[in-house]
Amino acid sequence: MDDADYERQINQMVQFIKQEAGEKANEISVAAEEEFNLKKLNMVDLEKKKMRQEFERKDSQIEVQKKIEYSSKLNEARLKVLQARDVEVQKVLAQARAELAKVCEDKAGYTKLLEDLIIQAALKLQINEVGVRCREMDLPLVKTAINNVKSKFTNVTGKKCPSIALDEKTFLPPPDGDVTSCAGGVQLLSDQGRIKCSNTFDDRLNSTFHAMLPVVRQTMFPDA
Repeated sequence: MDDADYERQINQMVQFIKQEAGEKANEISVAAEEEFNLKKLNMVDLEKKKMRQEFERKDSQIEVQKKIEYSSKLNEARLKVLQARDVEVQKVLAQARAELAKVCEDKAGYTKLLEDLIIQAALKLQINEVGVRCREMDLPLVKTAINNVKSKFTNVTGKKCPSIALDEKTFLPPPDGDVTSCAGGVQLLSDQGRIKCSNTFDDRLNSTFHAMLPVVRQTMFPDA
């Protein structure tokens, strides 16, 4: 075999090696491209999933915030309605208190009412000695009422009349007091003032009003 044959074989081997290397390089490139595309697709899917989750989280937060704001505004509206109703209910109470103040204008009728209030409180206390406290402006009427009670207590109640003393030093507030006021009526006290039965117009009105408040509200606001 001459030099030309050797040269030809060497060239053939070189060409074969180059072709084999090229094919391997191409396979590696294709495999790398496929792996890259797969990883890129996975990364894109992962980021899309994260974005969807973030969007859903923010959307959920927005819905929660909307519900909170709606609930807050609803409660605020309800509170305003309740406040408006309470204002109207208080107007009724003020009107009733104003009407009670007119009772004192009828001296005879008011004196008779004072007698009944004293008898009722005395029966409730069930003691032998009671003190009566009233407004200073009512002293003459209460004195008359006490005298009348002493004379008719037993006939009215069937029980012995307790000793009744009028307190002429300490008085209930006037009807137009700066801090507190009293529309009329009396207080009965015993045991040096430690036991008290208040039969003032104001206390009787407040007691009745609170007891009847559900009925008052239902009457004024039937659709509530």
